[in-house]
Amino acid sequence: MQHCICGSCRYVNELDYDFCSNCGHPLHNRSGQLTLYAVRQRQRKDLLLKCETNIQVARNTLYILAAISITGIGFAFSELDEGVFLALLSIVSSSLFFFLGKWSKRRPFTALLMSIIVILTYALIAILGKVQDTFTTVTGVYGLFITILVLFLLLRGLAFAFKADLVKEEMEIM
Repeated sequence: MQHCICGSCRYVNELDYDFCSNCGHPLHNRSGQLTLYAVRQRQRKDLLLKCETNIQVARNTLYILAAISITGIGFAFSELDEGVFLALLSIVSSSLFFFLGKWSKRRPFTALLMSIIVILTYALIAILGKVQDTFTTVTGVYGLFITILVLFLLLRGLAFAFKADLVKEEMEIM
């Protein structure tokens, strides 16, 4: 059995292969293969751009959550006994969402996965804290709807972050 070496990644392939089984680069300089390779590269770049756009939507969702959470600092000036505690809690959660958004620039999959876990934890605490109010009052239903919307945006960003990692890995091999 004869072999040939890929000019791109130096992987050893069988001679009858048209494309490298490691990186997808054409093994023989035929115009149709080079065109097909260029089309595949363009498709990968387009998919990567689409992934980055959806990751940015999820990142912006985290920044919006951080901005909404910081408004809870107003509890510090309220007449409530737990006002200071609620203000500190809002500062901590706002910081958490902000840093998860920042982290999603470097490690989008991990940061979005952590943010989904945090949102699910907050949602479970809110829902289980007032089970009856969640499904019977307008405020509870709106809160549930907003939580589902945020989870949808973050899950979509997570799925595209996973795809982006796969595409980047494919493009690194090439």
